[in-house]
Amino acid sequence: MKRTISILLLAFALALTASAQTARFVGESLVISDGGHRIRLPDIIQQHPIARCVHAVRKRQADYYVLFGASEWSRGYPPRNGNCGAGVESHITWLHVRDGKVLDRKVALYESCFTNRDGWALGWHGSLFTVETEDLVEDSARADKAAVWQTLKWTFDVRRPDAAFTEEQKEHTNP
Repeated sequence: MKRTISILLLAFALALTASAQTARFVGESLVISDGGHRIRLPDIIQQHPIARCVHAVRKRQADYYVLFGASEWSRGYPPRNGNCGAGVESHITWLHVRDGKVLDRKVALYESCFTNRDGWALGWHGSLFTVETEDLVEDSARADKAAVWQTLKWTFDVRRPDAAFTEEQKEHTNP
């Protein structure tokens, strides 16, 4: 009897695991797996990325919502000489996918050589994933004026994957 119950519980656990959604990168393509069903989204990121990570994938009826981060060379691969030749562009991207097609995409650039952004992923805190950066709004040429900066923060709530991520801006000066 115990053995039969154990086998049934194992079969039930495997059935639950088999139906879970996952996503991973294969080269520059993103592959979403849902049980035996696979969706391949080609050329989602640049060739030869520096880093890439799927943070969340959720399914709501026929729709999939994916949140991923990627860091890529500012001027493509291989890194080049000149302005931002070996610079890095890092972004967090939210995708809305249905029937194997990207219906909507939102991108937040939190690290950039071109725009002089220096940001970081704050990571998961409960159901929220947050990324933040500092951005120079206005540089002062005069010594008596302080530069104006803004803090940009993007937050994704895994409980509401269809809402994409929210953006928050706060201006400040550094003394």
